[in-house]
Amino acid sequence: MSFLKRARKEDLISLATDLGEKPAPTFSKIDLVSLIQGNKHYNEDDAKLMLETVVTEREERFKLEAERKETLKMAAEQERLKMAEERERLKMAAEQERLKMEIELEKLRMPSDGCTNPKHEKASCYVLTKTVPSFDSKNGDITLFLSLFERQAKRAQIDTKDWVSGLLMLLPSDIVQLIVRESDENFDNYNYIKSVLLKRFKLSPEEFRKKFLHHQKNSEKSWREYAFEISNYFQEWIEGLKIDSSEKLKNLIITDLIKRRAPFEAKDHFLDEWTRLVSPSELA
Repeated sequence: MSFLKRARKEDLISLATDLGEKPAPTFSKIDLVSLIQGNKHYNEDDAKLMLETVVTEREERFKLEAERKETLKMAAEQERLKMAEERERLKMAAEQERLKMEIELEKLRMPSDGCTNPKHEKASCYVLTKTVPSFDSKNGDITLFLSLFERQAKRAQIDTKDWVSGLLMLLPSDIVQLIVRESDENFDNYNYIKSVLLKRFKLSPEEFRKKFLHHQKNSEKSWREYAFEISNYFQEWIEGLKIDSSEKLKNLIITDLIKRRAPFEAKDHFLDEWTRLVSPSELA
């Protein structure tokens, strides 16, 4: 009898039904136990086996229902991801189509000699495709590329709010897709997009410092080009650390010199802040 008292109410209802009874949902467990034991076919051993079968079937139904819900949930998630990917694809396709149309319109506006008329026409991003080489994400240096892009954009008098559009014309599709995913609020913000690209290529102030100190001249490039490259690395290094005065620059140079001569224990002591230290007093 104790096994009946330990059983769940829903299992007792099923057992009573299997015995030919008609238990009401309002019956208490005590009522159900009495109903089962009072059945003319009741036998304790048989009842135990029947109850075990009822429990097994209930657990199996629960398991199947849980699996069904999980399957539906996974299917819904896959559909959501599929729709999100499709939206991204359409968004990127629309942006690329817009850029393509802009290029075609620029071609129509240009006279036959290929020159624009800055006195009467707004400078177009299209001119950047002629002065800035497309970025090679595998072998290119994103820092130098962006620096060249900015110089040429300024020289061509491109409105800064159009810089991102010009940039997209020169980037490979995988990088364009990264940018297109940004919100509308950030999409036209060149400085924000620049930070996204630098983060994508994992370039921090410390990385720029290393490039500035260890960058080697390529035999195929001139000394002028080499000077431009290390100047750019230096500029990105100090801008990343917000060095905006001669005093801060002096402190940075002295601090960097101390760091290079400091024992390993000092670096270990300032482990988390080491690359962000810019004042000698912080190391003293």
